[in-house]
Formats: sequence, structure tokens, C-alpha cells
Amino acid sequence: MIQVQAKDPNGVAKWIQLDRAGVDKGHISIVGLGGGEPEISYDLIDIRSASKTEFLCKADGPVWFDPPVSCRIVPGGTANTFLVQVNAGHLFKGSFAISAADCSALMHFMNTPPFPKA
Repeated sequence: MIQVQAKDPNGVAKWIQLDRAGVDKGHISIVGLGGGEPEISYDLIDIRSASKTEFLCKADGPVWFDPPVSCRIVPGGTANTFLVQVNAGHLFKGSFAISAADCSALMHFMNTPPFPKA
């Protein structure tokens, strides 16, 4: 599992937690720094790498269907910052700023061993 500290667009600090379970499964959670109930918490299935900085998958959602999910890392608005963009359709959309060091750790996690290609 990897946990990186991030800030939402309002400047509120959060933890982004990613875990892998097998070749193409995992879990994502976004939690406040003090813990408590996560904003989102999804088991991820059929994870595929779209590039070194993006993966696509489906969330084993709380409803009867599994919505598509994308998670990508893009350059941020200032030097040495990056954004983690999580899109689960109408269930959740968020953009979180992370440091260059956390970006490097997250990219290493996403690519070792690599998810199957999209």
C-alpha cells in the first residue's frame, strides 16, 4: 500500500491511499488526515495502464453496476507540484495536489510491477 498526502482544491489536507491486490485489482481511499470515514473507498477491478501516469479501471461500486474510474497524474499549476485526478463519473470527481516526491513514489507504485496495458 502507498499513502500520499494531498490537498483538495479548497486547501484541505487529505490522504490518498492506494493498494494493489493481484495483477489487475486494488483499492483506493481518500481520507482526512485525522482519519474517520473516507470520502471515497472503492475496490478497483480490471485495472489497466493507459500510460506511466494514468490507469483506467472499474470501481466495485456500492450500487449494482461497476462505474468506470480513471486516475491520472498531471503537472500542477506551480513548480514541483502535481495533481492526482480521480474520476468515477457521477459518483466522485476530485483533483488533489501532491508534491514532486510523492508524485515520484506514486508513479513508482503504479508501475512496479506494471498493471496490464489498456
